[in-house]
Amino acid sequence: MEQPETTLVARPFKDYMKNTKGWHVENVHGNQFSSLPFDCIAVHSKYDIRCIEFKREGKVSLSPNQKKKLPIWLLNGAKIWFIVAEDLRGNLPELERQYAKLFAPPNAAFYLTSFHRSFRI
Repeated sequence: MEQPETTLVARPFKDYMKNTKGWHVENVHGNQFSSLPFDCIAVHSKYDIRCIEFKREGKVSLSPNQKKKLPIWLLNGAKIWFIVAEDLRGNLPELERQYAKLFAPPNAAFYLTSFHRSFRI
């Protein structure tokens, strides 16, 4: 069974990126045991690369793997964006607002420090 964040957040966001904005999106998250601390990598010839993690608003939590691996990735220069929303299906204004986050500084450290008190960049 598909996770709610996949149905409500990830799938509509990735479809928007691919079909409307011309990104190539690769899923890297297979399940809770995946070794990467994010859900997908997106590339665009004009905008470079984005590593993206999807979460539902009000349901943000980090897996043990993310708590372990995000600090390693971030301290070694990775740029990771969290897209956090309730439901992006058919909600173009919210899709555009969330998409704009990809052009702001990466925000994964904010979420990591919320759950991993000892982490500092």
